[in-house]
Amino acid sequence: MAGGEIIHTDSPCAGERIPADGKWNWMYGEPSEREFTVAKVDAYNNINSYLAELQGTTMKTAEDIVAYADANSGTEGARAGDHAAFASGQDLFNEVVAHRGVEDGTYRKALSCTRRKSRDEGIDAALHVTKDGRSIELDALLQCDGRGAGQQIAAQAGYPIITIPIGIDAGGIPVGLSLQHTAWQEGALIKWASAIEDLLLSSRGRRHAPGYRNPLAKNIPVDEDSLFS
Repeated sequence: MAGGEIIHTDSPCAGERIPADGKWNWMYGEPSEREFTVAKVDAYNNINSYLAELQGTTMKTAEDIVAYADANSGTEGARAGDHAAFASGQDLFNEVVAHRGVEDGTYRKALSCTRRKSRDEGIDAALHVTKDGRSIELDALLQCDGRGAGQQIAAQAGYPIITIPIGIDAGGIPVGLSLQHTAWQEGALIKWASAIEDLLLSSRGRRHAPGYRNPLAKNIPVDEDSLFS
């Protein structure tokens, strides 16, 4: 990169937080280590806090949302197989509601583990490297991660991440470059991402135009005659 140096670094937590296939999986690990153990508790409590203050709706709890989806599964996809976009239905949301936001011992262990592994033993550790006997603090972590596990570490840490488009792969799928840093470094990431985009535009010209494949295709069989009769 013009004016910059790319240095290889490793995340000590990678083997424990990222599955062998490299795909994002918030069920990975024991319950006391999982991202989902934390997410299901926080989701329930945050949703209920938000709905409690929301005006103009009868939806006041996460249970209300589940009940509505159950009553309208054809459009909301509550049951497995009812909606192509939600193949397994609202199984995870059901689990969120079943736990009822209880911050039990397993939750506290998972929260502590997730923060330690993704922060101290993850992004913060990867930002500090030793090269030729010198200790170096990197300006950002670069990842070209199509499977999502790298972004998962930033999500678990609650640290900033920014992704910019850098091209299209052989199958026509957009490819993004992610930049990560520690807490409160959003400004630095925006600066570096902007510089990389400027460099790409100056060397390649305009970005690839988006392509559309079967834009009128429908995942769910629809009787159009009945819709417009």
